Amino acid sequence: MSNTLNSDITIIGGGIAGLWICNTLKKLGFNTILIEKNSLCSFQTINSQGIIHGGIKYSLVGKISDTTSNIAKMTQDWDLCFSNNIKNQKNLLNLSNTKINSEHHDLCFPKSNLFKVSSFITSKILSSKCQIIKKNHDEYQSSLNTLGFNGIVYRITEKVLDIKSLIQNLYHNISDNIIKLEDYKINYLNNKIENISFNFNNQNYIIKSKLYIFTSGQDNQEIINIANNLPKQQLRPLQMIFAKPDIDINLFAHFINKESKTNKPFVTITTHKSINNKNILYFGGTVAESEYINIPKDQHIYNLQNKLKKIFPKIKFNNWQWDTAKINRAEAHQSFNKMPNKSFVVQKNNVILGWPTKLTFAPNFADKILDIITNSNITPSNSTCFDYKKYNLNTANIATPCWEMI
Repeated sequence: MSNTLNSDITIIGGGIAGLWICNTLKKLGFNTILIEKNSLCSFQTINSQGIIHGGIKYSLVGKISDTTSNIAKMTQDWDLCFSNNIKNQKNLLNLSNTKINSEHHDLCFPKSNLFKVSSFITSKILSSKCQIIKKNHDEYQSSLNTLGFNGIVYRITEKVLDIKSLIQNLYHNISDNIIKLEDYKINYLNNKIENISFNFNNQNYIIKSKLYIFTSGQDNQEIINIANNLPKQQLRPLQMIFAKPDIDINLFAHFINKESKTNKPFVTITTHKSINNKNILYFGGTVAESEYINIPKDQHIYNLQNKLKKIFPKIKFNNWQWDTAKINRAEAHQSFNKMPNKSFVVQKNNVILGWPTKLTFAPNFADKILDIITNSNITPSNSTCFDYKKYNLNTANIATPCWEMI
């Protein structure tokens, strides 16, 4: 005989999307269960650089893209969450306890006669959302001087989060709703999910819900394979690099390569803390993109070091510790494997499948799911909210970011 766990909605996947929507639904009175196979936010979310993009980075190619327009709307929602000024907005959460690593980051151009900031960026983008920071300014990042950077610096008012703090903030209110299940079976019949079954401590369990939401990144492929009529997903891999310097460096910046024909940043640097509270530099952007995924780790690090020497004449790597982390960005499939310009959600009967695309889109992703739930006339039941401790089940812990492992 099986133990039946009833819930209004079951969420499969405990990344930023799953945690956000679980918080949102619980706030609205829904009885929810969140299933996670591994640690919470493992792989993609926990290794995010934590930048709440406002669209400027995606405008540097010289035109306002759909990505720029869509992502620019998100920063206001995040600011409301950080100030707990969410009022009656259902998709927003109180994130006032989230640590902000930096209230801004910089956009750094090399000083060269061969490289000019386009008039488009200056007039349309930077003039409204950025300010030039001069070397003698109190807010000029001292590490730029330490490393010998010589160029133009624009201050971008886009926050950089302590990603682990964000996850802890989201986890706090829903810890009793989370089950860690490394192995379970999705029982799919007549184009809908009948239930999810699993065995724990020699007892059989069945989870029955009105709706099943899949937000498990690359593991969304499991329901895609079963259902057949759901959209395909794509993976865009990264090989990120992180380093523990032997001097005190603290940087939050995009850097433009003077040798590039475009204004797209070749590297984005953020700073995070190791477990012993030492600064770790984390390198993303173009240098980590898919064309570098198969380069051996040592060669990948060596290539980055050579590029950094060109923008930081005083940099020395003698006693730095280095490592890399491979990450798959899971998204809705696009032509030519391009990055989607917004979050993606689709419903098929009692299944919702989605990818937020970027950390910044998490509130928008939740809003789309709430619209589907409302249109489906699914309302909170009067049943007691699920609590994994009542059934002696395991919960999932928060993952460890790669920079804490160096």
